[in-house]
Amino acid sequence: VKYIIDKYGVKGWYHGDNGKRYYFTPEGEMLRNKTAVIGENQYSFDESGVATLVKGIDYGRVVIQHVDEAGNTVKENDTFLDKTEVGTGFDYDFKKAITPTEFYKQSLEKYQIVSIDGVEIQKQLKDEWNHNVVSKTAPGTRVIKVVYKVNKGSFKVYYRQKGTSTELAEATVDNNDGQEYDVSLVNTFHAKDIAGYRPVKASLEATNKHKGVNEVVFEYEPIADTSNPTTPTPTVAHPEDKETEIGNHGPLPSKAQLDYHKEELAAFIHYGMNT
Repeated sequence: VKYIIDKYGVKGWYHGDNGKRYYFTPEGEMLRNKTAVIGENQYSFDESGVATLVKGIDYGRVVIQHVDEAGNTVKENDTFLDKTEVGTGFDYDFKKAITPTEFYKQSLEKYQIVSIDGVEIQKQLKDEWNHNVVSKTAPGTRVIKVVYKVNKGSFKVYYRQKGTSTELAEATVDNNDGQEYDVSLVNTFHAKDIAGYRPVKASLEATNKHKGVNEVVFEYEPIADTSNPTTPTPTVAHPEDKETEIGNHGPLPSKAQLDYHKEELAAFIHYGMNT
């Protein structure tokens, strides 16, 4: 107990691992060999500082703590029981309590449960399973610790012709050099150059949505061949078969019109020579 005081500067109630309670004044003194009124209750303290309720009603509360393996907060604490008479039985069902929450809906794929209240679980948060903590309220605050572990995954990037399942290049795997990525991490990928094709999008953002392999698909469109253009040659009519215009002299007669006029001219000449 002295070590706890020196290290943490405990004030108020301290719950030992032996299930006993001790009380420290604001000055850090542990009460012993005396009777004292704390809050609405009267307690006696033996020579070791262990508290015993003499008069009044002791209350307890149960708090659920959500942390990762390093002790960092994953979710704000939940109060399971508050100001409940000491000795009252309780049954904490983790999955029943966590399932209706928004945290659960948003974190289904992200976490594995390592342990609950010191009992090893090692199950995915999203899977169907149950674990209950059955006990009785003790004086003060009882903390039930739930330890989480972030799932990890990798990416596999595909390069496909748009609208088909045709692979234009071998898929590449990004697993962070074997370390993999935390679920929910967002990564940016860039399309590779493929001869004869252009990517629909030059880059894609992808979220590591779940444990295991997450697919990223680049789509490509074929590039039109412009090395040998085939420009159609327009059909040009013979000038003798149509009327044309030269400068401001008006339209020239067509071949058919010239032939007609030639016949008229010949007839006129023949008529003139015979008269």
